[in-house]
Amino acid sequence: MNENIKKSIDEFLDEFRALPAVKKYVALKGVMAKDEEFLLLKKEHQNAQKELATSLNEKDYEEKKVAFLKIDERYKNHPYIKNSKEYEEEIHALLKEIELHLR
Repeated sequence: MNENIKKSIDEFLDEFRALPAVKKYVALKGVMAKDEEFLLLKKEHQNAQKELATSLNEKDYEEKKVAFLKIDERYKNHPYIKNSKEYEEEIHALLKEIELHLR
């Protein structure tokens, strides 16, 4: 790759990583990966989702569905998830803007 292009890409990536939404998103992901309480909720959510999927056409499906929906509500409303979604939307909007400039 042309050295000037590589340098320009590296500079762009450094600037992109320095944007507030990107910095907050990366920091939040780091916190999420270390928060034991959140990790337990995430695991509980994943397990409930698997149980629901495997109980399709079984007699306990409705029970598993109710259990999953309760956990899903707690998971989706967790501040980490809400903030993560917000930052992802901001970053996605930035990427869309970049995409428009590449055309």
